[in-house]
Amino acid sequence: MPKKTKRSPYEFFGAPEYDPRKENRFKMEPSGDREADIAKVTRFVDMALRKNAGLIQIISPTRSGRPDSQFELYSDAGIDAKTFQGALRPKRKKNAKR
Repeated sequence: MPKKTKRSPYEFFGAPEYDPRKENRFKMEPSGDREADIAKVTRFVDMALRKNAGLIQIISPTRSGRPDSQFELYSDAGIDAKTFQGALRPKRKKNAKR
Protein backbone atom coordinates (compact mmCIF):
# COMPACT_ATOMS: atom_id res chain seq x y z
CA MET A 1 0.00 0.00 0.00
CA PRO A 2 1.49 3.38 -1.01
CA LYS A 3 2.23 5.84 1.73
CA LYS A 4 -0.07 8.89 1.73
CA THR A 5 1.49 12.31 1.96
CA LYS A 6 -0.39 15.07 3.70
CA ARG A 7 -0.81 18.21 1.59
CA SER A 8 -0.95 21.60 3.18
CA PRO A 9 -4.20 23.55 2.66
CA TYR A 10 -2.10 26.64 1.93
CA GLU A 11 -0.69 27.45 -1.46
CA PHE A 12 2.57 29.42 -1.57
CA PHE A 13 2.86 31.85 -4.48
CA GLY A 14 6.34 33.14 -3.70
CA ALA A 15 7.21 36.77 -3.13
CA PRO A 16 4.23 39.16 -2.76
CA GLU A 17 5.02 40.97 -6.02
CA TYR A 18 4.53 37.70 -7.93
CA ASP A 19 1.28 36.77 -6.19
CA PRO A 20 -1.53 36.47 -8.80
CA ARG A 21 -4.10 37.21 -6.11
CA LYS A 22 -2.80 40.78 -5.92
CA GLU A 23 -4.57 41.79 -9.14
CA ASN A 24 -8.18 41.66 -7.89
CA ARG A 25 -7.51 42.42 -4.23
CA PHE A 26 -8.88 45.74 -3.06
CA LYS A 27 -9.29 47.61 0.19
CA MET A 28 -12.47 49.06 1.65
CA GLU A 29 -12.59 51.72 4.33
CA PRO A 30 -14.68 50.69 7.34
CA SER A 31 -17.55 53.05 8.08
CA GLY A 32 -18.70 53.84 11.59
CA ASP A 33 -21.73 51.58 11.13
CA ARG A 34 -20.91 47.92 11.69
CA GLU A 35 -24.17 46.71 10.13
CA ALA A 36 -23.44 48.65 6.92
CA ASP A 37 -19.97 47.07 6.72
CA ILE A 38 -21.45 43.60 7.20
CA ALA A 39 -23.97 44.29 4.42
CA LYS A 40 -21.19 45.37 2.03
CA VAL A 41 -19.05 42.31 2.77
CA THR A 42 -22.11 40.07 2.38
CA ARG A 43 -22.82 41.71 -0.99
CA PHE A 44 -19.22 41.02 -2.07
CA VAL A 45 -19.50 37.35 -1.09
CA ASP A 46 -22.84 37.07 -2.91
CA MET A 47 -21.35 38.59 -6.08
CA ALA A 48 -18.36 36.24 -5.92
CA LEU A 49 -20.54 33.17 -5.45
CA ARG A 50 -22.75 34.16 -8.37
CA LYS A 51 -19.62 34.34 -10.55
CA ASN A 52 -18.58 30.83 -9.42
CA ALA A 53 -15.63 31.89 -7.29
CA GLY A 54 -13.43 29.13 -6.01
CA LEU A 55 -11.65 31.33 -3.50
CA ILE A 56 -12.99 34.22 -1.42
CA GLN A 57 -10.75 35.96 1.09
CA ILE A 58 -11.85 38.62 3.56
CA ILE A 59 -9.41 40.19 5.99
CA SER A 60 -11.02 42.29 8.69
CA PRO A 61 -9.58 45.62 9.82
CA THR A 62 -9.17 44.38 13.39
CA ARG A 63 -6.73 41.67 12.28
CA SER A 64 -3.76 44.00 11.97
CA GLY A 65 -4.47 45.89 15.18
CA ARG A 66 -3.73 49.25 13.61
CA PRO A 67 -6.42 51.93 14.04
CA ASP A 68 -6.27 53.03 10.37
CA SER A 69 -6.58 49.55 8.89
CA GLN A 70 -9.09 48.56 6.21
CA PHE A 71 -11.01 45.54 4.97
CA GLU A 72 -9.16 43.54 2.33
CA LEU A 73 -11.43 41.72 -0.11
CA TYR A 74 -10.32 39.19 -2.71
CA SER A 75 -12.05 36.73 -5.00
CA ASP A 76 -10.75 34.75 -7.93
CA ALA A 77 -13.98 35.57 -9.80
CA GLY A 78 -12.51 38.84 -11.11
CA ILE A 79 -14.34 41.34 -8.89
CA ASP A 80 -12.25 44.48 -8.58
CA ALA A 81 -12.95 47.73 -6.71
CA LYS A 82 -14.63 49.42 -9.68
CA THR A 83 -17.01 46.51 -10.30
CA PHE A 84 -17.86 46.26 -6.61
CA GLN A 85 -18.55 49.98 -6.18
CA GLY A 86 -20.78 49.90 -9.26
CA ALA A 87 -22.79 47.07 -7.74
CA LEU A 88 -23.29 48.98 -4.50
CA ARG A 89 -24.81 52.00 -6.21
CA PRO A 90 -28.52 51.80 -7.04
CA LYS A 91 -29.27 51.74 -10.76
CA ARG A 92 -31.07 54.68 -12.30
CA LYS A 93 -34.06 54.23 -14.52
CA LYS A 94 -33.42 55.34 -18.10
CA ASN A 95 -36.84 56.85 -18.77
CA ALA A 96 -37.30 58.78 -15.56
CA LYS A 97 -38.58 62.01 -17.16
CA ARG A 98 -41.37 64.00 -15.47
